Amino acid sequence: EEHPHTAPDSSEVSRTDSHQGCSIDLHGAGDRVQQTPDDTQQRTLARATASENHGNLVSFEPARKIMEDLARTETHLYRAQLDLRCSVAGTVHGADSSPALSRLRHRSESDHGRIDPWTDGPTFLHTGPPTAMAPDGPRNGDPMKHGVVIRTMGEASQTETVLRCARAAEEANLDDLWVVDHIAIPPDDAEGSNGRYLDPLATLAFLAAATARIGLGTSVLVLPYRPALPTAKWLATVQELSGGRLLLGVGAGWMEAEFRALGIDRSRRGALTDATLETLHRCFGAEDNVVEEHGQPFLFRPAPPQPPVFIGGSGRHCLARVVRYGDGWIPMGADPERLAEPIARLQELAASAGRPTPEVIALGGVHGDDPERGAQALHDLAAIGVTRFVQGLRYTDADEFLRGLDAFQRVREAAQN
Repeated sequence: EEHPHTAPDSSEVSRTDSHQGCSIDLHGAGDRVQQTPDDTQQRTLARATASENHGNLVSFEPARKIMEDLARTETHLYRAQLDLRCSVAGTVHGADSSPALSRLRHRSESDHGRIDPWTDGPTFLHTGPPTAMAPDGPRNGDPMKHGVVIRTMGEASQTETVLRCARAAEEANLDDLWVVDHIAIPPDDAEGSNGRYLDPLATLAFLAAATARIGLGTSVLVLPYRPALPTAKWLATVQELSGGRLLLGVGAGWMEAEFRALGIDRSRRGALTDATLETLHRCFGAEDNVVEEHGQPFLFRPAPPQPPVFIGGSGRHCLARVVRYGDGWIPMGADPERLAEPIARLQELAASAGRPTPEVIALGGVHGDDPERGAQALHDLAAIGVTRFVQGLRYTDADEFLRGLDAFQRVREAAQN
């Protein structure tokens, strides 16, 4: 039940072969849906409008309203500006036709890492009740969605690089970005990263505030590494603060050294994965948000909509786990000839269980120097049921990432034609 994107540093990015390509979305990233505050939120806001000062009741309603209005205005301006950029640049950019990517390339070094609400994104993305983006992926012949891996290891994981790459991915109109998970790399496996890895959920929380609409995915979060309930709280928080953009790829893990460092019996990783998935479903699906663990009832809040769950790995146990707990599968590799049979088997298992056809997310590399070849790989993957493709890029800085992103865009353009 291993997964390629929890592999050692030397193999973090999937190899490039003739079967790997990219995906395309002709409909953009989708619109946000505004939710109404529930009774608890309304009572909280009501209590926040006044405070006692030397025996006198002082209203903070005008100041609170001004701050909320400013934050909302800032957010709307940024989203409108981002939509305009994508509209002018086109849904699919060629190598030199993207004004957004060009602006990022030539941004002065003094601006790196600064969050500017007028050029980069709002400092406050969500005020009041959370917004939600529909997490549903393509179904039944809809256009394949496409994303990119943001490297959270080594030199590429510097703050400025992570920010520039995430914003470039959003401005290129990609559907989602994905991060990997390592927690304790031993020295003899640290080539390429020097043992430096950012925590995936903390990274996505950070990027939620620096972006407005791109999906935020884990590929994959190793569930046995973390206690179930704190993991559920982390996921609910990221989902809430991002406005419903979380895409939860999970796996059982494989790296013996990391299990040893954590003091976890590696042979129990399958059972621990299932137990955590059970906890996640209980927490997000609890009536009135009341959950009970170890005999203790408690309120699981915030309680945003549950993010879609994609199970990573291979083998019959993994496919059974997808049908029981997941919304989709993240297989190993992106070779249509190797994936066709297990995808067909997964679809049969889901149909027998009365479940919807699961999504399939393929992670691989695209031939940027041969767009037609990459486009054909896309069509081959879509034909066997792959619904999303995530491009892995090897880079050490943002400029190198942007060159790889341009190559990816050329393949998308060829796939559209």
